[in-house]
Amino acid sequence: MNPPVAQSVSQDTPVSETSAPTASTRSQIHLVGGRKGGVGKTFLSRHLAEYLTQKQQQFSLVEADITIGDVGKVYGGFEGGKITDAVTISLSDDPRKYSEPDVIFQQAVEKQCVLVNLPAETNDALARWMRSVDLLRLCQKQNIDLYHWFVTDGCYASIRLLAESIEMLDGKLPHIVIRNEGRLNSKSFAYLDDEPLYQKIVGSPENSSEASSENKIPRSPNLVCLRDFPVLGSEEQFYLDKHNLTYEAGVEAFMTERRWIEAQRVKTFAERATEVIAQIFTTDLPAFRAKQAEASTADEASTEANPSPKSKRPRKGEAVAILPTQRSEPEPPSEPEPPTSAN
Repeated sequence: MNPPVAQSVSQDTPVSETSAPTASTRSQIHLVGGRKGGVGKTFLSRHLAEYLTQKQQQFSLVEADITIGDVGKVYGGFEGGKITDAVTISLSDDPRKYSEPDVIFQQAVEKQCVLVNLPAETNDALARWMRSVDLLRLCQKQNIDLYHWFVTDGCYASIRLLAESIEMLDGKLPHIVIRNEGRLNSKSFAYLDDEPLYQKIVGSPENSSEASSENKIPRSPNLVCLRDFPVLGSEEQFYLDKHNLTYEAGVEAFMTERRWIEAQRVKTFAERATEVIAQIFTTDLPAFRAKQAEASTADEASTEANPSPKSKRPRKGEAVAILPTQRSEPEPPSEPEPPTSAN
């Protein structure tokens, strides 16, 4: 029996209790990358799309990983009602494709949420496009929140690329760091805590002996959060990929084939993954936005309280005292020294 086609997921939790964006919130752009291949970028993109679909949230999917395109195949639309639109673009230095990423911003203006699945090794092209349109400022003017989901497998090359990404665009692009347990070959990611390059991003570990000392390393100001993403077995993931199934459709397909263990394994993973994504949307992102707003308010208050001489201007109707021009008096000529007699 053929597995069922991907269908809209039933909604067990009321929309009011979900963390998916609503019409009353700001638009959002979620760039899902990691620069390094094989860390699970597409894997995370699929679950973000699954999460938004579960919450019945209309969103636009921009598939930039044209070599695979798995996310667009599964979540490009559903029978019985279109949940999302899928758009395919290229990130390239080719002048003929230079403006293709413009659709990311255009979709954010027209829709409430945009999910972008980025391919590996395109960070330079992405950064060039973002600088060319001054995307950070443009999003700020249009009330669009922009986030970069950086997926890492914990290897040194990935952490080095993460450090470079954190510094991209003058360190102003908010980062959500996802450590993919599915690519972990150790018991945990605890070995990263002693790596200086990693500490510059996430700060000193809480249990560090230097936590209260002057040597404590603060976390990067554009780090939204750090979360671990659970593991799905290779056999189950292969089955879902082969048949282009959502997680719920995969559970139904396994149950139809009386493969109860595989069905339960997919269901358990989906629940854990949904919990992680919900935590980010409901707790981490609001807290980060509140922190940004507080810092912006503090900066404005500081500027008003201590305006610089160049920026201080008289208010309307305020009397301005005009001081007399002070001229420096010429210095008196120095008396000539008496000539010395030659002996």
